[in-house]
This record gives sequence, structure tokens and C-alpha cells, in this order.
Amino acid sequence: MLETKDPLKDRPETYVTLKEAAKYLRVSYRTVYRWLSQGRLKFFRAGAGSTRIPLSELDKFIAENTSKTQTEE
Repeated sequence: MLETKDPLKDRPETYVTLKEAAKYLRVSYRTVYRWLSQGRLKFFRAGAGSTRIPLSELDKFIAENTSKTQTEE
């Protein structure tokens, strides 16, 4: 049986800053900060005052928080 290689398996994760996440989500920096504080977004600290969010987490957040009625229209 032939095994097909998953091209995304070896892809490195992309991480963004809070400012970049705010721009990506089209919300304010403060809104992203609040969502991090509430635990609605996963993140990690890359050093003193350096917070990073996986881009895949932002995509997941968008998918989970977009109502079906908006996507069906």
C-alpha cells in the first residue's frame, strides 16, 4: 500500500505578536489582550514581555466563533 506524505506535517508553526494577531482578527490590540487573559486564545511567552500566538490558534478561534448563519449567507 502506498503511503502519501502529509505536506503539512513537517511545516513549522507560524507565531504572531499581539499586534499582528489584532490586525489578523481585525480587532484592537486590547481585545486580543483581553481574550488572552480570559483564556479564549492559547499563547506562550517567548521572553520578558514577548507574547506569541500560533497562527493556527487564530484560525481555530475564527472558525469556532463565526456563527453558521453568517457563513451560510
